[in-house]
Order: sequence, then structure tokens, then C-alpha cells
Amino acid sequence: GRGRRAGPIQETLPMGFTLTRIEAIDVPASDRHAFYNLVEQMDSRRSSGAIPGPFNPVYPGGDRTGEKAAVFAQLRARFLPRDKLQNQNIMLALHGCSHEVSDSVCRDGFAVVPYRDEPWFGRGLYLTTYAEYACRYATGEFKEQRNPPNSAGEHVLIAAFVAPGMVYPVSRKPDYTRPSNLTSSSKLKDRALQPQFNSHYAFVSAAHNYECMDGARDRTVMDYDELVCEIPQQALPAYRLYFRAP
Repeated sequence: GRGRRAGPIQETLPMGFTLTRIEAIDVPASDRHAFYNLVEQMDSRRSSGAIPGPFNPVYPGGDRTGEKAAVFAQLRARFLPRDKLQNQNIMLALHGCSHEVSDSVCRDGFAVVPYRDEPWFGRGLYLTTYAEYACRYATGEFKEQRNPPNSAGEHVLIAAFVAPGMVYPVSRKPDYTRPSNLTSSSKLKDRALQPQFNSHYAFVSAAHNYECMDGARDRTVMDYDELVCEIPQQALPAYRLYFRAP
């Protein structure tokens, strides 16, 4: 969703990405403290009852089909054990990028930058839990010009610990004016995130220009997902994953 051209249809997805090495990221102490403080604030705010409900506020537009609840249930399955946290969840997510951007993230942390195209599911930092999808972004497949590999022929992903906070699950209804038109744009496109929510989460269809796909409530096998975080402090870079494309 973060500034892309239409990609190939699902049947032509590239396979065979090969992980070559993993490098731990030594992020600046200020970035670690900012992440830890944000997590503690989110956890305290939820515990205080300042926001309705222990997991999410009421969805604007409701959830008559049950799709949003099913999407959120799949996201919850990706959360890590809470340890000492009571109401805040942490997860691992991936960000595919060029080597230059990877160096910048390791040095200065993530940043929410303007995209050339309007971001599909709102403005923010885009990540995914699907390794293949992140790899495709890392190679630059969705750009006019591919990202070059390093001298060893490797591309790179950033694996980050993420605090999604209050999550708004995206669904065809009510988030699309024309929900039956599977390639139409969502109402969230290039807009700020929903009020009271810290992130948006959507499953996307490779066959329909990576727009939101429904089916979580029917246990449909999803193509990919996209997590949009409101602010960059919600993601703490943890590892660089180097890989070679087929």
C-alpha cells in the first residue's frame, strides 16, 4: 500500500527467495527508550479504562458481517507473549527496503515519509508479516526502478518489534464506497488513520492490485497483509535479514 504500481497477478508471484544471513541491529539508546516509553504509555492507558474496551474502541461504521472481528483475530494470533504487559501487545513485522534506507533505519530509526503514490490504507509506516511480500518490496518490484543488490548479490529486510496499539481492521464494508469492485480504492487512501486508532491492518489480494480482500470470517487463505502504524516510534528495528532473489 505504500506507493506502488500494479504488480503481477498471483499466479506469477516470484518464489525462491533465499535467506543468507541475519544481523542484529544496535539501535541508538534514545530509540529504544522512545519505544519502551510508548509501549508503557499504551499499556497504562488501556489499563486505566480511558479507552472503551480492553482491546479496541468501537469500529466506526460497525462490523455487521463480522469480518473486522475475524481480521483482528488473525492479527492477535501474530502477537508475542505479553510478559509483564497487561493490555498492550507486541509483534514482529517486516519492512522491505533498499540498502540505503536500511542503513538510515539502523542509524536513525524508522520515519513516516511522503510516498510518490497515495498510500492504500492511510498515512503511516507500512509493514507486513509475510516474508515474501517484504522481499518483493526489498527488491523494488513495485517501483519503476528496482533496488540494486549489494556486492554479494543480497537484498535486505528490516525485522522490527512493533506496538500496534489500538488496531482498526480494514474490510470491504464499510471501508470501500464500492465494496464489490475489488480493484476500487478504499476510503482510507492517503488519509490520516481512523480517530482513536494507532494502526490499520488489512489483508490484500495479489489478483486485485493489492486492495483489501475479505474472507477472514470464512477462513479464506489470504495472500498478504499490511500493517500501517501511525507513528514511527511504534516500530523498533531489531534485525537485518539479508537474502538473494531467484
